[in-house]
Amino acid sequence: MRSQLLSAHPVRTALGASIVAGVALWFSRGAMDVVGGVETGARVAMLPSWPELAGLVVLLLVICVAGALKRPHARSGVVAERTLSWDSTRADALRPLYALALLLVPYLPWLPDRVPAVRILAGPGRWWLWAVAIGQVIWILASRIGWKFQLDRRIASFAIFGVSLAVYASTWAQVSQTGFFPGGDEPHYLVITQSLLRDHDFKIENNHERGDYAEYFPSRLRPDYRARGRNGEIYSIHPVGLPILAAPAYALGGYRAVVWFLMGVAATTDALLWLWTLTLTGSGAAATFAWAA
Repeated sequence: MRSQLLSAHPVRTALGASIVAGVALWFSRGAMDVVGGVETGARVAMLPSWPELAGLVVLLLVICVAGALKRPHARSGVVAERTLSWDSTRADALRPLYALALLLVPYLPWLPDRVPAVRILAGPGRWWLWAVAIGQVIWILASRIGWKFQLDRRIASFAIFGVSLAVYASTWAQVSQTGFFPGGDEPHYLVITQSLLRDHDFKIENNHERGDYAEYFPSRLRPDYRARGRNGEIYSIHPVGLPILAAPAYALGGYRAVVWFLMGVAATTDALLWLWTLTLTGSGAAATFAWAA
């Protein structure tokens, strides 16, 4: 039986994906912090040892290569050769692992200083990227090998909601410990909510004078307004729609309840987006990709 020549394409794909995944896992096991301020401080990274890097790369090499190899099946009356061959389908399914190279971006010399948002890939965002990459590998394998799924839209949409809520909650658990939240316009919206609940109006001057914001904001907070109204009262420049929606949650559990309410709204939006994309395209893969993106 003539042996089949190995294609260099699946070899490069499997080896490259395993090396990228191994290095990405090494960075994922590290930690980064900013010393001296978010915008002007210096980044300090604490990474595992070099032997661990080598071990992780070898481990991922073994896993990816083992997944990309296949044994030839013996046909009736023919003895199969005891050799391994590359499965192009399985090797190509490893391509999403190349996206894990993005986990190296927060450790580059100057880009994370110019674009601080990329630092999230050194925090909770790294596990989100891992989940998306591995999920895509599984999905590609399922579609190309021929696995059949009986997709229940209701169960799948609840799963999308649960995963989204878990991601938002884990991210909030991380950033809430930094001392920067609530920040920006967030406390001003919460003051409007307090005024609505306690005074049944949108006049915020007395709420600031009483220091109602001390329940969630440790520093002094000045009213955010441009000019007093015709009646001499101070009204916030921020829209009142969100405070009205958040009022029941704040009445039940304060600031934390409002955060959970907003995360629930965001997770519900994700589930509805997934359902809408599935209905529009008829493809579960397209809907899942749109949700993950």
